[in-house]
Amino acid sequence: WTNLVQRSQVSYTYLNQIDLAVPQKKEGNLVQLELQNVPKFEVEDYMPPEDDYKSVVLFYYGGREMSSPDEFWSEWRKIITDYIERFIGNSRQVHEAALQAIGSETDPEKKLRKLYARAQQIRNLSFERERTRAEEKGEGLKRNSTAQEVLQHGYGTEWDINALFVALARSAGFEANMLGVSDRSERSFNKMVLWLGQLSSSSALVKLNGKDAVLAPGTQFCPFGLLRWRNTAASALNFSKTGEIFITTPQPQSSLMRRKAQVILAPDGALTGEITVDFDGEDALEHRLEALDQDEAGRRQSLEEQLQTWLPDGAVVKLQDSQGWNLSEEPLHARFKIEIPNFAVTTGKRMIAPAFFFPTLQKKMFVNTWRKYPINFPYPFIEDDELTMTLPHGYDLEEPPYHRKAGLSWAGYEVSTELDDRQLVTTRKLRFEGQQFGPERYEELRNFFTVVQNGDGGHAVLQMETTEKSENSGSSR
Repeated sequence: WTNLVQRSQVSYTYLNQIDLAVPQKKEGNLVQLELQNVPKFEVEDYMPPEDDYKSVVLFYYGGREMSSPDEFWSEWRKIITDYIERFIGNSRQVHEAALQAIGSETDPEKKLRKLYARAQQIRNLSFERERTRAEEKGEGLKRNSTAQEVLQHGYGTEWDINALFVALARSAGFEANMLGVSDRSERSFNKMVLWLGQLSSSSALVKLNGKDAVLAPGTQFCPFGLLRWRNTAASALNFSKTGEIFITTPQPQSSLMRRKAQVILAPDGALTGEITVDFDGEDALEHRLEALDQDEAGRRQSLEEQLQTWLPDGAVVKLQDSQGWNLSEEPLHARFKIEIPNFAVTTGKRMIAPAFFFPTLQKKMFVNTWRKYPINFPYPFIEDDELTMTLPHGYDLEEPPYHRKAGLSWAGYEVSTELDDRQLVTTRKLRFEGQQFGPERYEELRNFFTVVQNGDGGHAVLQMETTEKSENSGSSR
């Protein structure tokens, strides 16, 4: 890389320019920018990364590649691609590992899945705690310089594992190469910013049945076909000697969360029972990755705190068990015991209780009447809920079951209740397929979620039974 920087030069990029003023070069090669009355940056909930809209001047230096963005990315693509090709190589050991992993399988996708699983067997150092050089030496950890060494050592970084997967795929006859992928959780990729640090992740681009598949075995616990949401719908540099320099990674997939509650409402208004939650897709992946830095007590606390954010104030939550932390293709399952002392309110001979107590996670999003920035969701999601509440002895349901429904091309919501032998069963499904919406769509979103919030806010109105009816009801049990 020495040839690129042998004649160092300084350049800059001014993003989200505030006014017409631009940095001016002064005597002595001094660059100066003066601004007045710079407004405070106002943050909005669920907006894209703030750095996409904040004004900033970035300075960097380099060689001839700094002459233009096209020159910068073209030069670095060539350099890194050459390095990757040497790393992947053409190892007999890698070829034998690919054949062993595939076995007698002939279906292309199943073959690729087997290779993916083999790559994920490598110990992933990128998702372990950061070590000092002394610790690495003490543990005998060496830097991999080839895909063959990744196999031999049995460990590697996220990048190493993705590169090994590309090597395995090529050995099995697939067209495959590496991608440098940007992270849209912090900032969107900007081609004008001449900084390789924008490509903070990697993945593999594989041709499967005539179509491009972007896969990330180097992300621990990541299922085949899924990308971590922050690397979806993101710009990626294609480390290949031919073809487009940049591609856009696939859109994020819908994440499914199932919640099921079996609870009992007491005559004093207290609620007790059990709740199970199944996280799938992006939800499960993010929980598993966050848990890598936690012990069992930390996992317990994290899940209990999340459930408490869904429940009314004063709720007591205790995790009973959780399963699936070290899996990738299965949901992450958690089971809780809950107590809510003042769940229902008694007024005279009536008791009023929420029919549903998992309010939508977007409850506070649409309090303003207008919007300046786009509305951004990390990924599409589905919430599938069922709540069965046993009514207290001595009370009947006064108001009939209710039903609410709303539908758009990119979203749907339905909630309904029914009474089944003194059990009030509430079923709810929220489907949201959008990701980013311009400010002009704010009112449309606001109207949809208003229906959701009103439906989630439904109540069960119970009336105290007459003495005769209560006695008959009690004798029948």
